[in-house]
Amino acid sequence: PELFAKAGYATSHIGKWHLGAGEPFRPLARGYAEFFGFLGGGHDYFKADGEDEYRSPLWRGAAPTETQPTYLTDDLTDEALAFIERNQERPFFLILAYNAPHSPNQATAGYLSSVSEIEHDGRRRYAALVRGVDAGVGRLMASLKAHDLDQDTLVVFLSDNGGRRGVSDNRPLRGNKGWLHEGGLRVPFLFRWPGKLPAGVIYDEPVLALDVLPTALARAGIELPENLDGVDVYSFLRGEAEGAPRDTLHWRVCGGAGWAIRRGDWKLVSDVSMESPALYNLAVDPGEDRNLAGEKPALVSDLLARHAAWDEQLRDPAWSEDHAQSVTMERVKAREAGARQFP
Repeated sequence: PELFAKAGYATSHIGKWHLGAGEPFRPLARGYAEFFGFLGGGHDYFKADGEDEYRSPLWRGAAPTETQPTYLTDDLTDEALAFIERNQERPFFLILAYNAPHSPNQATAGYLSSVSEIEHDGRRRYAALVRGVDAGVGRLMASLKAHDLDQDTLVVFLSDNGGRRGVSDNRPLRGNKGWLHEGGLRVPFLFRWPGKLPAGVIYDEPVLALDVLPTALARAGIELPENLDGVDVYSFLRGEAEGAPRDTLHWRVCGGAGWAIRRGDWKLVSDVSMESPALYNLAVDPGEDRNLAGEKPALVSDLLARHAAWDEQLRDPAWSEDHAQSVTMERVKAREAGARQFP
């Protein structure tokens, strides 16, 4: 937001923040001109009465408010539409971070009725949460078209992790939210820009959320800062660049208790509570069914060395959290159920 604001863009963050609740870390201290949403990691869809973390106040700008949600997903969409309406005559940068389909599993009667054929209660409620997002995105696309902004707006849609335990189904991928298997890492990721990007194309090389920044900055004609971790993927998505945006990807959780590295189609993963690293060829085994570590010791050693060199550049974590306990419990339950993710 700082970079876009300097270039004359209106900037706003709407919805979930979860990047620090302390004053130096809030949206307006991090470059945004506007903010409406909540500071924590999740929120009740109907209440903001301060009773607990998930019912924390909704903020507007730099201060909490007494605003109560009607239905949080729809309210966030309304805020985004109002932002577009106010700024239709100038360039804008907007992040709309829906809470849905994060817990709690709360949905309106209308969204629930639209998925009434699903028998499993938790699954039905999860699907209803997604329907709310679908409806909101549809309203946003219609607004861009109505304001004749459709051809001038790069829209990026993505999730931050795979489906969560007990209510989603990530098959044929293995694992769920919080796991370093593909079921926890692979997410919907769409770029939309009519007339600039080809429609209906599936790009098979891995890209990251980190790639949104350089891609958007370059399209806006804004100079890219040095040492960005992301890659401008525009020419790749247009089919003009050969190869892949990068050759290696890394993950680390819990201060290194869980980690993974992907180089080309090969992925070495040592997630929390795994006894030893497992090697998979994602080109032929995206479900991570066949561990090839015993058959490819030289490749395992090479990937281990590459990951260790990358890991040495990172700081030690400044605080701890319960992710390790959660994943350990989920893996135990999965093994007990003979399943590849939390049953």
